[in-house]
Amino acid sequence: MIRFPEWLLEEVRREVQRAFARDRIVDVSAVAERVRSHYEDCNLALEDFESQVLRIATEFGAPMLLDCLEATVADGKADRVELLADGPAWIVRLTENGVVNERQFEVESHARAFASGQSFRIGAAMPIAIDGHAGPLAE
Repeated sequence: MIRFPEWLLEEVRREVQRAFARDRIVDVSAVAERVRSHYEDCNLALEDFESQVLRIATEFGAPMLLDCLEATVADGKADRVELLADGPAWIVRLTENGVVNERQFEVESHARAFASGQSFRIGAAMPIAIDGHAGPLAE
C-alpha cells in the first residue's frame, strides 16, 4: 500500500466523518472520488483512496456501502444490489421495482454469494470487490 501523507489522511478522515454524519453510511467509492478530485496532483490511484476510506470507516465503526450494482428496468426505475459492511455483519440490500429488502449475513462469503445470485437474477453487472475483500462477486 502506498504511504499517504498525514495531512491527506486527515482530509480522508474528515470526508468519512462528513459522509457518516450526513448519510449515516459511508459510500466508499463516492468519498474516495470526492477526496481524490481535490488532490489530483498527488498522482494516487482511486483504489488507493478507496482503501484508505475503507480503513478509516472501519476504525470509526461506520456502516459502509461497498458495492452498488444497477440495472435499468423497462419502467425507468433502477433495480440494484448493494453489499454493505456493518461492523461484523454483512448486509445485502436488494432494490427491485421500488421495493427494498435487506438480508443480513455473519459471513462475508455468504453475503457475496447471495448478492451475486441476486444481481444475476435482476440483470445487474457483477461488481468488482474493493481492496481488502475477497475478489469479485462473480467468483
